[in-house]
Amino acid sequence: MRYVFVVLVLLAGCAEKLDSRIIEQVPIVENQSAAAPAPEPDTGFEEWIESRRTRARVIDNDDDKEDEPDTEERADSFRMRFAYQLQHANFNGLNALDVDLIVVDPDDADFSESQLQELNERKQVFAYLSVGEAETYRDYWQESWGEGNPSWLGPENTQWGSYRVKYWERGWQDIVFQRLDEMERQGYSGVFLDTVDTYRHWRENGVPDAEEKMAALVKELAGRTSMQVYANNALDLHEDAEYLDAIDGNGIEGLWYVDGRSRDAHVTEGWERDLDRAKSAGKRVLVLEYVSGSDACDVLGKAEEKGYWAYVATRELDHIVHTSC
Repeated sequence: MRYVFVVLVLLAGCAEKLDSRIIEQVPIVENQSAAAPAPEPDTGFEEWIESRRTRARVIDNDDDKEDEPDTEERADSFRMRFAYQLQHANFNGLNALDVDLIVVDPDDADFSESQLQELNERKQVFAYLSVGEAETYRDYWQESWGEGNPSWLGPENTQWGSYRVKYWERGWQDIVFQRLDEMERQGYSGVFLDTVDTYRHWRENGVPDAEEKMAALVKELAGRTSMQVYANNALDLHEDAEYLDAIDGNGIEGLWYVDGRSRDAHVTEGWERDLDRAKSAGKRVLVLEYVSGSDACDVLGKAEEKGYWAYVATRELDHIVHTSC
């Protein structure tokens, strides 16, 4: 029995050495793209296996995310904060749009009360309102009208087919107030005032206090509604502290580009100073640019640095443009 025991012990020792040699000489076969170096002699076999499993899990996760940009690409991407669509607005499309603010034309969008309420739960919905020009396609327009008839109707703006108005006259103001009240009843969260800078035309045509008259109209509009009020362009009016206090935000078109080219730096810098002052006063700044390609990415990058919200669009403003940078 003693000899048998000794033999068994010797055999067990040989088997252990043989098993050790097999482990050292036979590698674990895996995906060659995930190959890792064999363990050093002082590295535990179980630790090596676990490291291989961890590597396999990393590879699987990377495969699941192959469509995602890498870290550098994500750092250069910009979330669209606002959008602007005045034609062919679609409830389902805008409802799914991930923005904080959208400007639409109420006559084009024609949302129901429930649709507008649902949209406002996800984003602020602003109604477009022209205060310095009368538009011939609105329901207030009458076929018999022309320059001087009514008395507040001025010359045609042939670029857009609309008519400049004497916005200080009560006849035009009544139309604007009526439209403003209707927008609030419909449930819009804000109003976006366009053609505010029409005062420039009248200032050049014998109305020296045209700026003051426009500022007075905007202040009266803001005092009449509980909606937020944003004005487009017209940065000269910021000199009026009461005007700046009355509005909640300011839009600007073509801050950095005009007709596909970089705008003159002197002009841009002056506008940026006005916009920065408005921003410091708690006003939201919306930048609308009509560019594409690398210029669009340049716009979004500059806006990000300045703390503005920028949107890149086509002149027609008839669909939502998604810019990928």
